[in-house]
Amino acid sequence: MVVKAATKKKLMDLGCPEYMAHRWANGRIWYEDIVPMNFDDIMGISPYYHRIAARRQGLAAMDKIEYSKYIYDIVKTIRENELVRIAQIEKKYKDDEGRGDKYEKMARRSRVEYRKMIENFGRIPAGSPYYYLIEDSLNFINWINENPFEVKQ
Repeated sequence: MVVKAATKKKLMDLGCPEYMAHRWANGRIWYEDIVPMNFDDIMGISPYYHRIAARRQGLAAMDKIEYSKYIYDIVKTIRENELVRIAQIEKKYKDDEGRGDKYEKMARRSRVEYRKMIENFGRIPAGSPYYYLIEDSLNFINWINENPFEVKQ
């Protein structure tokens, strides 16, 4: 398979490290193959190498849990950066709303669909073996409902 240069560049521009972008872009097109992926799909193309990857990329050796958190952080960064880019494009074309021919209206509709796809990019599905990544953040958020610093009488 051939690495798609445009896909690799797009991933790198959005915050993905070069070695990971090279791996993910191998035979894949951004809009058709990368964007619809959930986290399980991404972990399927990001095999855990332990010592080999650590030595080759100069990273500290990670266990599998740290590695999945590392990949999850990369995915969140890519999603957030692309959503910012889409918001800038939408802001640029907001003045044009309601005018234009049918092709411009179709382009606006496709931007909305693309935004929805990006919002779902890399999401962890229920029942996934990586669901603990979401549960860690949910456990942190839930303690806010009860004030742990409240003085009890």
